[in-house]
Amino acid sequence: MGILYSSCIPNRDCKIVIMGLEGGGKTSLINWIKEGKAPEQPPQVTYSFNYFEYSKYGYSMKMFDIGGTDRKTTFWRHFLAGAHALIYVVDSSDFTRLGEAREQLHKILGFESMQGVRTLIFANKIDLQERKICKVASVELIRKELGLDNSFHQWCIEPCSAVTGAGVDTGLKWVLQGN
Repeated sequence: MGILYSSCIPNRDCKIVIMGLEGGGKTSLINWIKEGKAPEQPPQVTYSFNYFEYSKYGYSMKMFDIGGTDRKTTFWRHFLAGAHALIYVVDSSDFTRLGEAREQLHKILGFESMQGVRTLIFANKIDLQERKICKVASVELIRKELGLDNSFHQWCIEPCSAVTGAGVDTGLKWVLQGN
């Protein structure tokens, strides 16, 4: 028996949960999605959650930005229930935290409510390499380090930048349209 994957349906609400380790750029990505630009002030750490509604490409999205600290893991199941998609944000310039990101991602995907939920990995901060500030992890390295080869989830890794917007629309289209 195969796995049924959840999907968003045009003109209906689509619940998307955005998670990742603190400092990965979740709030900045959300600002880019909502405003089409990077935040003017550095975002603050999200300790609980932020919620917003957004429409694009004929889809109505209810997006939850869940704080990146593990102190609130007992509340995750409430936010994850009924999700159509997970956007997991990874700081692609921080090689030392990929193992920690893997642990958190697998904890999230282990919830029963996440079975069949489409999962987008935004490999954020690619602009740092483009600006020659530092190197960033490749899609291949992120796939390997996050242990996605053995995942039964439908997933995609999209390099992106919350500063320039590179890759953000491509990732959102994959989440919403499945291609």
